[in-house]
Order: sequence, then structure tokens, then C-alpha cells
Amino acid sequence: MNRTKTLCILVLAAALPAGARGEDGPLTWRRCVEIASMYNPDLLSSREQVSQDAAGVGAARSTLLPQVEADASVSTGKKMATSVPGSGDRTNSYSYGITGRQLLFDGLKSVYDLDSAGKKLSESEYGYLVTSANVRLSLRSAFVRLLRAQESIDLYSRIVKRRRQNLELVKMRYEAGREHKGSLMTAQASLARGEADAAQAARSLVLAQRGLAKEMGLETQSPLAVTGSFQAGEPEAAEPDFVLLVSANPVLQKMIRQKEIAELGVKSAGAGYYPQVYGFLSADRTGATWPPANTEWQAGVQATLPLFQGGASYYDVRGREAALRKAREDVRSTRGAVLYTLQQKWIAYRNALDDAGVQLKFLRAAEERAKIAESQYSIGLIQFDNWIIIEDNLVQVQKNYLDARAGAQVAEAEWIQAKGETLNYE
Repeated sequence: MNRTKTLCILVLAAALPAGARGEDGPLTWRRCVEIASMYNPDLLSSREQVSQDAAGVGAARSTLLPQVEADASVSTGKKMATSVPGSGDRTNSYSYGITGRQLLFDGLKSVYDLDSAGKKLSESEYGYLVTSANVRLSLRSAFVRLLRAQESIDLYSRIVKRRRQNLELVKMRYEAGREHKGSLMTAQASLARGEADAAQAARSLVLAQRGLAKEMGLETQSPLAVTGSFQAGEPEAAEPDFVLLVSANPVLQKMIRQKEIAELGVKSAGAGYYPQVYGFLSADRTGATWPPANTEWQAGVQATLPLFQGGASYYDVRGREAALRKAREDVRSTRGAVLYTLQQKWIAYRNALDDAGVQLKFLRAAEERAKIAESQYSIGLIQFDNWIIIEDNLVQVQKNYLDARAGAQVAEAEWIQAKGETLNYE
């Protein structure tokens, strides 16, 4: 890391908010993951969905437990005598009591609903894993963009410096009558191009900082700086078992849970044809004075059976059966899509690594050619037109290599996301 790049990162790190910067200066990848785990809104929303569905399991279970209610009432009235207008006796009534009900049978509807709530919780847990994998991809991509933007600041500063030196060389030869004005103007235009690229890189840096802050869930407008290896890791030598990866993928598992919920929905709707049977027990105190002196209690069994509902139960079952068929096809579609995506991202990752390796070879060759061509041009062994082509090629190859390294890291992140790996993956 040269002096210019080091100074750039230190200046940016000094402006970081205390909660995000940490004690070691620029943010590492691991620190970005920690911050995103705490503040990313999509991740927090998904966690709350899990909590909501966990509460839904408790609510579904409650229907299988005894239901106990307490009641109390007080009333007053007057019985009017017909023979003597305005006369009559006032009566008061007081009562309080407790009633308990226990579901005995409902065609197993409550059991199916409880199982369905458990599957819904499992679905939301897999949904959380899917969200975490997507957040990791977005976060890693934003991290790489900022890392690339920081590298580009250094790269374009070196390009501008080299273009300026080239202009001075051409200017000296022009003033000595050994170069024409067109060459001088071309060198000036090349310097202007380099300065414009440097200015655009500075603006891209600001955008990349904002993008990383967004993915981490930070609202601060202070600039961020990151540090880390700008090199993608090497994948396994052998091609992975895609079928095995598909079966464990949280996207597919989430769809399987939706299918299982639909299956339980059909069973639950079918239970609507069965009677609901409750056992009950109540105890009350009633009387005309407070506290009431009379004790009453009741115990028994109550059953209800729907006879006609306008076809509601029938259509409910038919609708849920259609939802089940749809869910089964969605699982088939998702399995095929996940398998394709895994193979696609694996190939793209390997291709990106190959491209980065090739671009490195081109860079070393271009640097060597540029070194030789500069020496030849300075002593007049080659013409300006040949020399400037080599110089322009060097600049382009430097840009290509930077893009190839960033592309390899993003391709790696996409491969990891396709496998369903979460923020905890490293």
C-alpha cells in the first residue's frame, strides 16, 4: 500500500462514527458483518417475523387447553302491580361464577392448525436464512464496491501522474522540434481524460460509502473506509455436488414448508364437516342480596354440528386443495431454479477467477512493454503514435485488472449466496 492510498484511508477512517469505526481504523469485513447483524432493517424485520410466528404457535396451542372464564353481574328491576297504579316491589339480583370449557373433539382441526403453525414458524426461520443470505450478498457487494473505489483512487492518481510525466516528455520533444503539435495535443487530452477519471472515481467513492452504510443499516452520513484483501478465494478443485446443495438450500426448504402448510390446510378444512364437542363445568353464586347465598353448578357435554352453511366448507376445501396443488408445483419449480442457479453461479465464479488471472498476465506484459516503449520513445527509437498506443493499453489493462478482481469477489459472493450461506459464513 503506497503513501497516497494509506493517507486516503486514514482520512476517511477519521470521519467514521464511533459506533461503526471501531478502534482499529477502517472497517474490516468481519466488522461490517457484525454491524449489519445488529442494524440491517431487512434482517431485523425477518427476525420479528420469526418471533411473530413463534407467538402464533402458542396461540394455536391455546385452543387445546382448558378455557376458563369468570363472570359477575348485578341487576335491579321492579314488578308493577296492575290493580294499584304506581305500586310494586323492587327486586335486585346478584351473581358471580366461573366456567371452564375443554375441547374434546373437533375432527382434529385444532391439531392440524397447531401443526400448521409449527410449519409456519419453520418457514419463517428458513425465510430468515434466505434474508440473511441475501443481506450477505448485498453487503459483500457493497463492501467490494467501496474497496474497489478506494483502489481506483490510488490507481487514477498514478495514471494522472504518469500522464503528466508523458506530457512533459512530449512537450520537451515538441519544443525541441522533434514532435508535432498533434502529438502534444493528444498527450494533453490523455491527461485530461485521466483527471476526469480521477474526479469520477472520487464521486463513485462517495456513492460506494453511502451504499455500504445502507447495507449495514446505518443512517450516518459520515464517510466510511474499509480494509481487507482484494482477492477472491480459490474454490474447491472438484465440482460440488449440486443435488446435495439443492436439498439443503433454504430457498427450497422454505417452499417445502409452504407445501406442508397447504397439506395441513386441506386437512383442517376437511375437519369442518365434523362436530365440535366440548366438556364444560360451571359454578355460580346467585341471590337477591350481596353477597349472594345460593350456589348453582352445572357440568355436561356440548356438541355442535354444522348442517348448512351455504357451501362454505365445501368451497373452503376445494380452495385449499387448489392451493396445495399450486404449492407442489412451486416446489418443483424452485428445485429446478435453485439447481440451475447453483450451476450458473459456480461457472461464473470459476470464469471470473480465470479472467482475473488472465488480466494479471496482461497487466505484467503491459507494464513491461510500457517500460521498454518509454525508453525507446525518449531516445527516438519509436514514433509517438506507437508509443501512445502502448501507454493507452497500459491504462486500459490496469482498469481491466481492477474490474476483474472486483468481479471475482462479487462472483464469489453470488456463489456463496446461491448455496444459501448466511452472514455467519466465513
